[in-house]
Amino acid sequence: MSKYSKIAPKDLEKLKEYLGTLYLHISDGEDVLDFGCSTGYFGELLIRTKGCKVNGVEIDPGDLAKARKVLNKVYSFDLDGDWPDEVYEKKYDVLFFGDVIEHLKYPEETLKKSKALLKPGGRILISTPNIAHISIRLELLAGDFNYESTGILDNTHLRLFTIDTLKKLANDTGYKIIDVDYSLVDFSPTVIKRLLAKIGLSTSEEFWKVVDSPEARAYQYKLVFQLLAQGEKAKPLKLPAKPISEHDALGQEVMELRAVNQRQAAEAEQLNDELQRTVADLYRITNSRSWRLFKIVRKPYVMIIGRLRQS
Repeated sequence: MSKYSKIAPKDLEKLKEYLGTLYLHISDGEDVLDFGCSTGYFGELLIRTKGCKVNGVEIDPGDLAKARKVLNKVYSFDLDGDWPDEVYEKKYDVLFFGDVIEHLKYPEETLKKSKALLKPGGRILISTPNIAHISIRLELLAGDFNYESTGILDNTHLRLFTIDTLKKLANDTGYKIIDVDYSLVDFSPTVIKRLLAKIGLSTSEEFWKVVDSPEARAYQYKLVFQLLAQGEKAKPLKLPAKPISEHDALGQEVMELRAVNQRQAAEAEQLNDELQRTVADLYRITNSRSWRLFKIVRKPYVMIIGRLRQS
């Protein structure tokens, strides 16, 4: 069994709170592929509460055996290696990477391969820790960078991300970020002052502005990626000043509405793209030489068909 299956929330409500906005971005009955599914606890939650059809990918033998008991299907392969042909036999509404991309050597390649697995309008949901969290900044100021068994400096993390490198990851692989949220882990001013005093540093007004920024307070980012349309450019992304509260009823309602609106906007955008392509095709046809030549013989046939319908 992997260490992650042991620390995952067992209670369904706690698991919902832990997943927060990402859970709300999945609609009832959707097809989901959970990369790094562990024992299948997240997929089981989606099956039980949203009626989703969930497949998984897992390489730990112990977790794999448990996941196969609760999910519809589970593949076993290394995301940094070759992917089996069978994984491409199905397309999904949602690809879920819960605390996965930081464990990969080549997350860029994984996201590129994932394009072939998405249905039109499909989303990729990602959670990953923030290496620019204030705890890491203070540790580096003191000359320390110590890996641990879990957390931001988990000793199995191969790639480290800030919000800017996550934006770059999306842009470099052909995606746009349509939503971003984060969880908070704050250090008290007293603790920060004490840590700085140990290395002979003091605080300033400008320093506290940096500490109070989302980029320094965010412990884990939660993002929704969607494919960029041909010729589309990603819009500038700014972190919200405060995360949507996962424990506040109003916050939950706001987040659910935001997720629904974003899905509807993506569907409308897709329909508009299809309409524009159809109009362009019709324009090319009606302006073609063959269409103009055929116009001469079209009229009698139309008249004959009209008479046949009347008879």
